[in-house]
Amino acid sequence: MSEGIDRTPAELRAIEAVRTAISERDFTPTAAAQAAGLADVTVLDFLRGKKWPRAKSLSRLEQWLGWPVGAINRIVDGGKIPNASEAVSTDGQLQLPLKAGDYTDLAPGELTEALTAAAATFMERVRSIRTSKQ
Repeated sequence: MSEGIDRTPAELRAIEAVRTAISERDFTPTAAAQAAGLADVTVLDFLRGKKWPRAKSLSRLEQWLGWPVGAINRIVDGGKIPNASEAVSTDGQLQLPLKAGDYTDLAPGELTEALTAAAATFMERVRSIRTSKQ
C-alpha cells in the first residue's frame, strides 16, 4: 500500500469485499461515496488501504451496501462477507444476519429502538434506490 501503511491480510480481505460489493452495484468508488453520504476521499483512501474510516463512516458505507452495521469489522475478525440475498427469507420477511452477541446486552426497550431505527434506515434506502431508478 502507499505511504508505507501495511494492512493485515484480514484488513485487505475486508477492503476487497467492499471494493467487490461496490463494483457489483455498478458504482465507482466516488459514486458510492456520494451515494453513502461520504466524502470521496474517505472511500478512496479506504480502498487504497491508506486510511481506515471512522466508525460512523464505516456504518454509512455498510448501510449503503445493505450490510449490517459492523459487518466490515466482522470481516476483519474472520466473519463471512455479507450477501444481499441472505437478508431475505423464503416467506418474504426480511431477516438481518446478526449474531446473538450483537444485541443480547440490550434491554427490551433498547432492542425495540434499534429495530425501529434499522427499519427506518432500510426504508430510507429503498426510497433512495427507487428514486435513482426514475
